[in-house]
Amino acid sequence: MAGDATYLCTVDDIAGPGEDVQERLTFFARILDKLGYSLISDKEHFHLWAARPGDLLAAVGPAKVWSGLLDPDEFERRLLAWIHINAGILPDRDLAQQGAWTFLFSGLPVMFSIKDGHPMKWSLTIEETEPCPFTGAVARYFAPPRVIPTHLAGGRIRTVYFAGDLIREFDDQTDHT
Repeated sequence: MAGDATYLCTVDDIAGPGEDVQERLTFFARILDKLGYSLISDKEHFHLWAARPGDLLAAVGPAKVWSGLLDPDEFERRLLAWIHINAGILPDRDLAQQGAWTFLFSGLPVMFSIKDGHPMKWSLTIEETEPCPFTGAVARYFAPPRVIPTHLAGGRIRTVYFAGDLIREFDDQTDHT
């Protein structure tokens, strides 16, 4: 990594087996923030560096401009590719609900749908049995839900995310997936 970034460690160095990596990274990033640094990682999110905010551009190079808004079909394609790449699962279309998909994630049933809407362009609705591991994995890519998750019968939770709340693209996405 070029620029004025200081190499710190790997993700494995701060979170051992069985530990919550995201929780450790958040804690680590908050400490660095108090010291006036930002935590940055390589493309694989494995190696970690610290850089002062003014040095970030030099450290990471020019960023690809991304508006954060994708049309519903493009978002669906990317989400399906992300599920397939990360979990080896190809969800099945739910023929009972237009635009809905179903699959098992960590042995638990999941249903999600992408609905076109205005003014937020689209919404992603996920229904999953607690403890909701798929929703937890997807949540890393969105700002916190605006709508309080709904508890449904049978220990299922419905969570809704909106297009405007997508804060980053899914890790494994390229133009050809």
